[in-house]
Amino acid sequence: MTIIFGSQDQFAVVVGEPTWPICAVEVWIGGVNLSTFDSSAYLPSFIHSMSTMRDKLKNQLNFLTHESDLGGSGVEGAFLRVASQELSQAWSDLRILNFGPTTDDFLCFLLPVDEKLYLACKSYTAAGITAVRITPFDLISTLNSTLLELSKNVPNT
Repeated sequence: MTIIFGSQDQFAVVVGEPTWPICAVEVWIGGVNLSTFDSSAYLPSFIHSMSTMRDKLKNQLNFLTHESDLGGSGVEGAFLRVASQELSQAWSDLRILNFGPTTDDFLCFLLPVDEKLYLACKSYTAAGITAVRITPFDLISTLNSTLLELSKNVPNT
């Protein structure tokens, strides 16, 4: 059984049938599968990484903090500026979807551009940047739903 949380055309996490401690997981942005190289997630690490990121988004990240640093450059320009590590704090604050081997082939940022948020990613092996406009609610809701489903498979200790 495969369950899709979110929309693969925007942001989604696709969860396959788990066999503890491994589960097939794909992360999608703008119709691009970020997990083509390795979709076998080691659940203890994956759940920890995803819940840490979700908690950071909910509790710590001021979504527009770096907007003035990125102003006027558009989504692609903002991505390239943050990816260059010219703004080291922005790299750290805006990096997202870093879930180990499942998303290792992509660099992803949550970018504030023109008072909107964009989820943007680039493969380390391809030239283009994929970006979609997203709301904090949609992003956090997809992560919450995914975590709830994956947590059902954690054995009681």
